[in-house]
Amino acid sequence: MELPSTAAEIDDQTLRQLIPLLLDNPQEPRVDARTLHKAMLSGQKFADWISSRIAEAALVLDEDYGCFVNLGSKECGVESSGRGGHNAKDYWLALDAARHVAMLERNDRGKCIRDYFIRCAKELQRRPAPVLDLNDPKVLRNVLRQQLDELDAVGQLLTQVTAAKIEQKEAGNVPAMATSTRRPCAPSTVS
Repeated sequence: MELPSTAAEIDDQTLRQLIPLLLDNPQEPRVDARTLHKAMLSGQKFADWISSRIAEAALVLDEDYGCFVNLGSKECGVESSGRGGHNAKDYWLALDAARHVAMLERNDRGKCIRDYFIRCAKELQRRPAPVLDLNDPKVLRNVLRQQLDELDAVGQLLTQVTAAKIEQKEAGNVPAMATSTRRPCAPSTVS
């Protein structure tokens, strides 16, 4: 698709085609950062652009954005010119983070794309929450996978806390137990 050169030429239909939302989890819509970079018509290399935007916006990994290695990226639609291009790092941005990144462009195109993301967020809020069909094996598998991932995260946290306590105990840095200032009760004698 040909990219319009000015922000005035961009309508929502064009933006939907340029920057489709990733709705694999409708509760947390995301945007492909490489697609956003292309739509911004930035003159910077993608890797430099995304690194500077992540730093400038103080984005949090796995919350505001995610990074993954796109193995064999030529087959995945990422063009490479000459050397490199294989195993490129790709990023997703949460919709709020994408809106913030668009604003950081500080130009009409960035403002136009930011406004588009705001409209997308409002539209998604108006939509009713999807009803999960737990009789569908794929849906059930995804729900169970999410629950297992959450349990794994809790288990890892408990392991870290336990290891830290053991380490403190072995190093002799165990906080002293609070001692009671109360005297033990003497047995009462009933006459």
